Amino acid sequence: MINEVLYITIVPNSLCQTCILVDDSNTLENTSNEFISLIYNELGSLPRDTFIQELIQNCKSSNKDIETVRHELFDVVKRQQNFPYPNAILKKRLCPRKLTGDSVESKLGNDCYALYLASVGEFGDDLKNALSVKSSSSSNRTISCTDEISGSQNDATVNLAVKDTLVRLENDMILLKSEYARDSEMFNRSIEELKKENKQLKDRDFKYSDRFKNLQNQINVIKTCTETFQTDMKTMKVQLHQNCEQNSKTKSDLKSLVSQFLDSVKTVTEMKSDIAKIHEHITKHAVNMKSIDKTVKAESERLNRMSDTRVIGVSSLKSKTDLINSKLKDLDAQVELACQTYSSLSVSVSDVRKRLVNAEKELKTVNKNQKTYSEIVKKVTPLTLVENKQTNKVNETRKINNVNNGNEVNKDNTENKVNEHFCKSTAHYVSSQGMNSNDASCKLNSKPKSTRLDALSNRDSVTTAEIHNTFHDAESAKDHIKNSEDNGNQNILVHFPRSVCNPVHNCTGLIHVERKRVARFYVGGIDKTVSSEQGMRYFLQQSGIRVTFLRYFDKQSFKTASAQLNIDARDEHIIHDSSFWPKGIFTRDWKPWASFIHDKGHA
Repeated sequence: MINEVLYITIVPNSLCQTCILVDDSNTLENTSNEFISLIYNELGSLPRDTFIQELIQNCKSSNKDIETVRHELFDVVKRQQNFPYPNAILKKRLCPRKLTGDSVESKLGNDCYALYLASVGEFGDDLKNALSVKSSSSSNRTISCTDEISGSQNDATVNLAVKDTLVRLENDMILLKSEYARDSEMFNRSIEELKKENKQLKDRDFKYSDRFKNLQNQINVIKTCTETFQTDMKTMKVQLHQNCEQNSKTKSDLKSLVSQFLDSVKTVTEMKSDIAKIHEHITKHAVNMKSIDKTVKAESERLNRMSDTRVIGVSSLKSKTDLINSKLKDLDAQVELACQTYSSLSVSVSDVRKRLVNAEKELKTVNKNQKTYSEIVKKVTPLTLVENKQTNKVNETRKINNVNNGNEVNKDNTENKVNEHFCKSTAHYVSSQGMNSNDASCKLNSKPKSTRLDALSNRDSVTTAEIHNTFHDAESAKDHIKNSEDNGNQNILVHFPRSVCNPVHNCTGLIHVERKRVARFYVGGIDKTVSSEQGMRYFLQQSGIRVTFLRYFDKQSFKTASAQLNIDARDEHIIHDSSFWPKGIFTRDWKPWASFIHDKGHA
């Protein structure tokens, strides 16, 4: 009853201050019902925190007080049949005493959430925190006590109860006054906002009226334009109909012309293809004719040169071969003497070799502390003079052997040229037969034969180089034999090393060539997503690159990989070619670590 009386007292005051609310009482009830239905439809499925935040934002946007929403929800909860607290009253929510405490809006939002759950049928502990409940047992206890106590005590208790109720009523009145002042401020603010909106609407209405007048004028102009346009359209339709008839006629004529043109185009394309083929054949024949002309000119020049050199060479060759034959006949007697001395010295060389072998065996058997190599050699010293004489004879026979063996090679190998040096045949003879071979094959033919010179004289085509070489070899052989005869009586000290048993091949006449055998490269820019070390090896193998060494550098932090590549130097030009590698890969020469650090420091 107290709440109802207070509600009645508030309403007339509000009606006195704001005349606008008198006419729109039904609208307030409708807005409150709409707001509660919004809570049940949209905010009911949300959790506690989001429910409270959305409720506060909706109240601010719709200028709705959360306290009134709490009272409306409490009225709904009281209508529940199973409501356990019929004598309950909503607690008063004041401002927080501490800065860290909850605000009044958050407290009211918690109460609204608890009341919403109670309206659904969930009565929890949060509902007790939102309500101040009067126990029925205390009222029954006071009634039973008043019956037993005397009349004076009963009056005192009644007075105390009345005083308590008055105190409560005064407190409620103070709260209601504060709420009334707050509501009146809110209503005044809303009235001012409505006035501002009304002014804005009036201004807009005035603007829209001006625009409407302008639009009417424009509509009238458009009507006149449409009338003129309709008349023009009628005339245009007649003209278009006439133009369509003319276009249909021209279209039929153009179709016939296009068909004729297409036929002519087909014939032209066929003729172009034939002309292109003819041009190709002509170009091919022209290229072939040019190449044939070049070859014919080159062959004619070559034949002329050959004929000239042949005539000159044959005439000069015949004259020079006659001179060489006369000189070689003089050398026959000297060659016979050299062969005899060589056969006599071969026996002495074999004896010397046997003595050297025995000396080496004694060196192996005797201890080093007892005898040295020099002491063993002293035993052989009495024979050194004889051996020196024999070795001088051996050297003379070797020189004579060189000449005879050169003649035998020229006899057997008719296709070889005369300018081959005689020392090649002697080196081959010594390496195959040994120094002290006593076979019949070691003996040289005492009489040289001139079949090679006769063959040169009888040949039709002989080069001048062959003639000069044969003449030079004959004269060198003659000088060689004269020097051997002059030095035959001199004593020459000869040292026979241990390698006499296994003579080394004479490699005179060969040219020492230094070739770069291995080329080293740095390969960079290898895409990891496409290639790997095995893929790189397979690519190089398929390309025919002779790889000697491959080291793959793969770092996880880099998008690309690199490698060190060592290959045969004969494939170096292929690696330098940029078209050989896939797109993005580059190469450069591999640098040693010291030069790489030096260049990097300068950079």
